[in-house]
Amino acid sequence: MAIFTPTFGKTPFQGATFLLESKWQLADIEAEWRAQIELAKKKIPRLSHFSGHMGCTHADPAIREMVTRLGQEYGLAIDLEEYDVKPMRGFKPASEGYGYTEKRAEFITNLKALTPGVWLFVEHPGYDRPELQQIRPYMSENIALDRDHVTQLFTDPEVKKVIAQMNIELVNYPQVKALFTE
Repeated sequence: MAIFTPTFGKTPFQGATFLLESKWQLADIEAEWRAQIELAKKKIPRLSHFSGHMGCTHADPAIREMVTRLGQEYGLAIDLEEYDVKPMRGFKPASEGYGYTEKRAEFITNLKALTPGVWLFVEHPGYDRPELQQIRPYMSENIALDRDHVTQLFTDPEVKKVIAQMNIELVNYPQVKALFTE
């Protein structure tokens, strides 16, 4: 059985099918996860962890348990909730009228609001080019421009300056695990 649904739950996306409303079988979902993990292990030399995207690991308690079990089995488990990792606020999308200058200002304000601890900021860098311009998800009218702004933020001298001034240490998942397990 092939499983492909654009979303896990109801959204305003026209014509979507929803995983949670389909007749899914846990064995099918586990087989897909295993296949993707095995492929990733072959193709990624220093595979350190896996995580879910857009709620897929929390779609159902049985799925969450299966994902936790696979993470432990493959030595790729990382549960950021377990480590009290807090989500960092990002910025509003271009579809809400935000240009790069406004996004940078909002991002810097959010950086300056961080308190001691481990914070997670997740985004998707990219370039405003034809291949990305064709993606039209329900949550952003201009995903290519939004992702281009992310790329600009990640390389912006002013953002880098604030990170340095605040002594913010950028870490990866293995470093987060090490912080809490050593």
